[in-house]
Parts: sequence; C-alpha cells; structure tokens
Amino acid sequence: MKKVIALGILLSAMCFSNVFAGDEEEYHYYHHRTTQTNQYQNHRNNYDQYQNHRSNYDQYQNHYDHQYQNHYDHQYPNNYNQYPNNYNQYPPPNNYNQYPNNYNQYPNNYNNQYQYQNPMDRLIQDAENGNVNAQMRLADDARKGFNMNKDPKTAFYWYKKAAENRDRRGMNNVGVCYMTGFGTGVNHNEGMKWFKKAESQDDLVGCKNLGNCYIYGQGTGQNPTEAVKYYVKAATNGYGPAMYNLANCFYLGLGANKDENAARQWYDAAKRQGYSANQQDFGGFDWED
Repeated sequence: MKKVIALGILLSAMCFSNVFAGDEEEYHYYHHRTTQTNQYQNHRNNYDQYQNHRSNYDQYQNHYDHQYQNHYDHQYPNNYNQYPNNYNQYPPPNNYNQYPNNYNQYPNNYNNQYQYQNPMDRLIQDAENGNVNAQMRLADDARKGFNMNKDPKTAFYWYKKAAENRDRRGMNNVGVCYMTGFGTGVNHNEGMKWFKKAESQDDLVGCKNLGNCYIYGQGTGQNPTEAVKYYVKAATNGYGPAMYNLANCFYLGLGANKDENAARQWYDAAKRQGYSANQQDFGGFDWED
C-alpha cells in the first residue's frame, strides 16, 4: 500500500514539472516578441521623423531657390547689350590697341625709358643729358679709377662739361688738369683762368689754388701779396691748406710782414682742421671732390 502511494506522488510531481516547464517557455517567447515589436515601433517612429524633416527641407529649398532666382534675375538680367559680356564695350585685356600688351605704349617696349639699365650706363646717360652731378661723378671715378680703369682724358672731358655747366668744383678741377697736364696738355694760363672762375663763385679750393699761381708765378708773374689776399679769403672761411700757406707767408715774411706769432696761430688752426705739411711747403694744386 505504501508503495502505491509513493508511486502516485512521483507521477503527480512529474506532471506538475512538465506544466511549469511549458509555462516558462511560453513566457520567454512572448517577452522576446514584445521586445522586437517595441524596437520595430521605435525604428518606425524615427523614420517618420526623418520623413518630416526631409519634407521641411524640401519646402525650404524651394522657397530659397524661388526667392534667390527672382532677386538675381531682377539685379542681373541677362541683357547682352549692357553687361561685361558685350564685346564692343568691354574689350578683353588682349585688345592690342588699348591695353598693356600694346608694344608701343607700355614698359615692355624695348626703347622705353623705364627699362632696366646697368647703373654705369644710366650714369653716362644722365651725364650726357646735362646732369652736373652725374658728370662730376664720372669725372671723379675716371680720375681715381673707381668703378672703371683710371682714365685722365675721360676725367678731363667730364670735368670740362661740368665746368661749362657752371659747377664750381668742375671749374677748379679743370684748372688742376691744365696746371698738371692731367688728361690734357699743360696750359698754365688756362688753368689760372678756371681757378679765377671757381674763386668768383666763392670756391675755397679754387681760391687757394689761385693763391698758389701767384706764389709760383704760373699763369702770371710771381706776386706773393696777391697770393696772401686769396689765402686769407680761403683760410678765414675754414680751408685748412689755405691756413697753412698763410702761416708760411707770415713765417717767411712773404707777401706780408714777418710775424711768427701769427704764423703759429695759423699753423695751429690748420692742424685743428686735420691738415699739416712740411714747413715752408706751399703744396700743389688741390683737387676738389
């Protein structure tokens, strides 16, 4: 009897176990189905929102295109006769007769004055056109051998051009050329003539050189008194070599009364100007740069 009861209990337990197992499977199935349904619904909602945004964008685009096109057509009509595409009113830059490619009018013209030139060629061109500073620059360079070979004849040529254009430095240097035979034949009379022209324009170097003419008797007879007159003019205006020569005149009593104190003062003044020489040496004829 006990065995029968135990067997009944075991069978009952097995039945209940199968029932619960079936319920659990059904639960999982419905849970999974519900989850998928919710996900699908969310995707559907997102798609509907996208469609709404797309529709709004299309409306905006249509509105923008319409407004802009109307504005553009109003402001910029395709009138061929009024706007830059009209060839007869707005020729392109390659129009030979009006624009920079015109060989006869613009800087690409080989003979145009703005074409690049070698600096020395430009200096010569300016000198030939009467520029006194260019003439003096060429003369100085030729005399010193600067930027070119030393060329006394070229130096004399340009000094003479500058002197004829009333440049007092040119006048003095032409005088030196004639006195020393630099680039031309020696001609003391011509040299003295050009020193006088320079002195008449208050050129201090020419004034001192004119005094030397009277000291040495070149271009004129010796006349120390006249020499002192020109030395005084140049010395009192600050020219050191003239100060030194005036001191020599006072020291030697040449063209002036002998006066060693005056001589010493003028020697000292010359040294302060940075000039000194052997005593009693009147020096030669000075160039002027």
